[in-house]
Amino acid sequence: SHPERRSSTRICCTGFAEGVSSNPSQLFRGEIRNVSETGCLIALKAKITLVPGSLIELHFKLGGKGYRALARVVEAVPATSIRMHFIAADPAFTDRIRRILSANPDTQCPN
Repeated sequence: SHPERRSSTRICCTGFAEGVSSNPSQLFRGEIRNVSETGCLIALKAKITLVPGSLIELHFKLGGKGYRALARVVEAVPATSIRMHFIAADPAFTDRIRRILSANPDTQCPN
């Protein structure tokens, strides 16, 4: 049902995330729960409604470093979480994810 959810290995993590959707324009904050080269899952701090396909400009912190990405909402559970697919991510972020995975294969998330 969500083929992109399985296309790359995810890392369990916690980190601050903030996003702005373009249509409608909404600001939200939350915490990254897992991340991969292709996307992430964010636990929301407040109730917002975003439909699948919405574009998000995302700012997040991972391991003390800040990153930016343009993402598309794949799945949204109101007031709970948003699963996103990266459309464009900071190359430094992609490199960092690859390094984390190669150094710590045990950080992978089950499903």
